[in-house]
Amino acid sequence: MKQLLAVVFNDLRVEFSDRSTWIFFLILPLIFTAVIGVATGGFARDPNADPRYRVALVDQDGGELATRFADVLAESIVVRPEASDEAAALSLLDSEDVTAVIVIPAGFGEDLLSGNGADVELRLAAEDNDGLAVREAVQSASAQVSRTLLAALVSVEEAEAIRPFADDAERQAYFQEALRLANEAAETTPVEVQNTQAAQSSLLQIPQGFTQSSPGQLVTWVLATLLAGASALVGERTSGTLRRLLTMPAPKWTILGGKILGRFTLGLMQMALMIAAGLFVFNVRWGNSPVALMMVAVCFGLAATALGLFLSTISRTDQQAGGFGSLGTFLLAPLGGAWFPIEITPPAFQTLSQIFPTTWAMRGFTDVIVRGQGPRGVLLECGVLLGFAAVFFVLGIWRFKYE
Repeated sequence: MKQLLAVVFNDLRVEFSDRSTWIFFLILPLIFTAVIGVATGGFARDPNADPRYRVALVDQDGGELATRFADVLAESIVVRPEASDEAAALSLLDSEDVTAVIVIPAGFGEDLLSGNGADVELRLAAEDNDGLAVREAVQSASAQVSRTLLAALVSVEEAEAIRPFADDAERQAYFQEALRLANEAAETTPVEVQNTQAAQSSLLQIPQGFTQSSPGQLVTWVLATLLAGASALVGERTSGTLRRLLTMPAPKWTILGGKILGRFTLGLMQMALMIAAGLFVFNVRWGNSPVALMMVAVCFGLAATALGLFLSTISRTDQQAGGFGSLGTFLLAPLGGAWFPIEITPPAFQTLSQIFPTTWAMRGFTDVIVRGQGPRGVLLECGVLLGFAAVFFVLGIWRFKYE
């Protein structure tokens, strides 16, 4: 064991004796985390902000029914109407500051009362999912106003059939009272739906800002560090360092084990520093379970270290190993969702990405950070990462040559 640890400590000492190590070990990762986090943070919504789609409402009628329509629309859980004049509303639509413009035309109330129906003009920024949601909200509000108006008109007709009104004033007063009661009835429902949100619905949460860039850059740069182990091993093999180490009174597995453990320890140190920086510098809340976080970090470290070992066995020179390491980093990191949320990609891409260990690492970190998962919640991700580690370790040790 002492010989194993001696190899580990010697490798770490050699690694940190070069001051440039800190540039790739911590400085560049933090710079990229900051830049990408700030760039994508604009897409993150304030949790206290109104999540509804902002729409501009132009009321050219100003009547009671138009006001009622605006009130119903304001109660929507989908849209947030803001009163505006037409010119200002169209300007907001052109600049995409609002999702839609809703225009209540003049004569809206009169047309409804006459039984001819009335049109509400809806102008959308785009006919996408957001636009469809706004359209449905407007149609729902129109239907509610129409139903209450119809109920009031039917009530007036029935009352007049029983006893004719003395004059138009009495008829109008009855109509207003019937409309008020219909509106009150529309606001209360005899059947209430109790909505219980399942815990698993949190899986739909998408990381943004620093909650994406902090674990994403951790995966990227730790992967680069651990795959660089391939170049280090090949360099020692071609320079004869490994052969000289074999003259030590220690078995071969001790030498190789120390090299592997030293690189793995280096990765764990880098992860610990980046997690600390994410917590104290970028205000990233790394979940509620340190155990789950440690499980994902260790399993990812093992998988990446094993991949580095395997790459060293298929490389003839340290330059070739360095090329494989760089190529692996800049392919596996983005394809695994380290540079952008994998949740926003097409389903086919999400399915394909599951063949990469970085996908499972990002999924595990995201489960802990964003979705609040504990140890049981990351068992699948850790199991898959350990599977990658086992395969690459077996292949790497089987193919490894000391000379």
